[in-house]
Amino acid sequence: MGWFVSDEQPVADIPKMLRRQKWMEALDPDHPTWYALDTVREARHYLGAADVMGLDPYPIPTTPIDLVYSTTRQGVANTFGAVANWQFPQAFGWGWLNRKETKGQRAPTQKEMANMGWQAIAGGANGLVFYAYQHLFEPHDDPDDAFEPAWARTKAMAEEFKKYIDVFLSIDTAPSAVSSNDRVAVRTWRFGGDTYLLAVNCTTNAQSATVNLAEPVRRVVSCDFCAKTEIAGGALRFDLGPIDYAMARLETGFPGSGATGIDFQKLIDDAALAGGGVVTVPPGRHVTKGLFLKSNVELHLEKGASLEGSTNVADYAKVIMPYSEGDWMAVVMAVGVENVSITGEGEIFGNGTAWPQPLDYYGNQESLRPRGIVFLGCRDIRLSDFTLRDAACWGVVLKCCDGVTARRVKISSQANVNNDGFDIEARNVVIEDCDVESGDDSYCLKSNDPGFAVENVVVRRCVARSHCNMFKLGTASHGAMRNVLFESCRTGLPRRFFWDRRPGAVNRKWYANERRTKKNFLLADRENGTGISAIAIECVDGGIVENVVFRDIEVDGVASPIFIRGGTRTGRDCGTPPNDKRVIRDILIENVRGRWSGAIANAIAGVEGCRVKNVTLRNVHLHGLGAGNCAEERTRPVPEEADKYPEVNRFWCMLPAYGLWARHVDGLTLNDVTFTLDGGTMDARDAIVTDDVTGFAERVSCRKREIPPEK
Repeated sequence: MGWFVSDEQPVADIPKMLRRQKWMEALDPDHPTWYALDTVREARHYLGAADVMGLDPYPIPTTPIDLVYSTTRQGVANTFGAVANWQFPQAFGWGWLNRKETKGQRAPTQKEMANMGWQAIAGGANGLVFYAYQHLFEPHDDPDDAFEPAWARTKAMAEEFKKYIDVFLSIDTAPSAVSSNDRVAVRTWRFGGDTYLLAVNCTTNAQSATVNLAEPVRRVVSCDFCAKTEIAGGALRFDLGPIDYAMARLETGFPGSGATGIDFQKLIDDAALAGGGVVTVPPGRHVTKGLFLKSNVELHLEKGASLEGSTNVADYAKVIMPYSEGDWMAVVMAVGVENVSITGEGEIFGNGTAWPQPLDYYGNQESLRPRGIVFLGCRDIRLSDFTLRDAACWGVVLKCCDGVTARRVKISSQANVNNDGFDIEARNVVIEDCDVESGDDSYCLKSNDPGFAVENVVVRRCVARSHCNMFKLGTASHGAMRNVLFESCRTGLPRRFFWDRRPGAVNRKWYANERRTKKNFLLADRENGTGISAIAIECVDGGIVENVVFRDIEVDGVASPIFIRGGTRTGRDCGTPPNDKRVIRDILIENVRGRWSGAIANAIAGVEGCRVKNVTLRNVHLHGLGAGNCAEERTRPVPEEADKYPEVNRFWCMLPAYGLWARHVDGLTLNDVTFTLDGGTMDARDAIVTDDVTGFAERVSCRKREIPPEK
């Protein structure tokens, strides 16, 4: 039994709902409270307003029936799995609601109701409520939608679910399952030593699907609800009619779960059930399926231990990431937990070279490859001393998290595309003494969720080596990123280089060769290729970037040491007052020394609609190559490219200055800044060029001087 406390209340009522929840907890602490929502995207805002959430997708008869599955999955994802989900499958017709528009309206059939219930369970629901109070109080023109026949259908249908209550409530770890057909939803449980596999056809057409489990299927013990099954190569094939579903009881498994036969997920689950503890990975090679950390559990990697991600996609459970495209999987993942740690001097190996590399670098296909480590909606995370090596996609992802400490973590990841190091979409973060060598951005703050502020982030005494950007805010910038400090950090050339493994490629070095051929925009001077920017601040999706400090930064191995860019790539703003949205402001860059390795140099560029405001460069001394006799570049118009991907080489031309070019800036201060040319090189452009810059203050003149050649 639970208390139904609210129905589709707007976000503005959340403070009132939170107060009511406290009253209910005091009044009846033994029974849960429960609310219903009609919005998925805003579901996370209601966390804490009740113990149980319900969503009410009602597709019959005008909307595809798979609305139930997609809504359930999004609801679970957008609340980070932190709240129980009791879904409302449709149990009535709409004719009772509007007597003037009854044409075409009808009640769902018994099979449709059952299919919607099974879709909800496959999508992650842990409760079903067939809710139709109007049957008791409203007259019905449709005799099939009257109370007695509707109640009879509901009772008959409920018997299907009641048969499996013990299975649904099992806490045993089940092997994950992946369907070859995204129209057939699947979910697994472990109960009584057997694996239970649910497969639901979410369409009104016949569908077939092959389901791969993390453990091979050895025998089908039973299969309820009319489906043809066949075991093939350890997988199970289903042939399902329109809106059919099946629950198969299976014998699955093989000796051990990796090179050493240790089931680390079971150890994690057992530790969590005991209230917390340490799960130790001993020295040696341990192949594992995707692991899920639990609250109060530390995963400790002993020196000499290698926790190696499986290369079989069926070994990974996919999780929908809020405000992200596609499902994500990871070697180690944590969702909605707190007080978790990964420690020790061992390594997590992502096996990145074993996963497909997209034929189109910019097509990404990120959801097809597992990340290294993902934390979603977690609190109090501690990372220390381990190495993450060669993830198949991003490295360490902190998404919508609060309270993160990472110290002495090493990331070496250049085995595939999208090999970011740290991706930080979190608040109250401290990253210290870490070393990242990555194919993509090394330390990258992102803001995909307009309602989640990425703030209070410190990155200190860290090293970055990248073929892209070293220390970056953006590109994703839909919300706020504020109060950020990068301090006492340095950048350098990668010690490894990115291998191009596309068909027909002969181990080309992507950045060193392919990118430089595009009109020599980078003019990289070293054979294994430079990075793009050391300091990159990008706000192009309608958000806010403010109060950012870069201090004591040593720069090497990049084409453009400093790049600040506003843009209008997407039209969405983050809901702040009109005078505050779409802006980069209050940026301090001080005590920066080093060299550039390309001809684009430094740029601070806003656009009309996203200007850059109040930028100070203090004690900045940079030197590098000149681009030669390029006088025509001094007056060449630079395209706005306001809606394009923001990178300094995406202007597709050499900039008018060899030192610093600024445009659409309100408030720019240069204090003790020099841009100098290496000996033996020259450049016909000016050191500094401004265009539509107000409040420009050059307190100490920038010097254009040549460094004598080495003897």
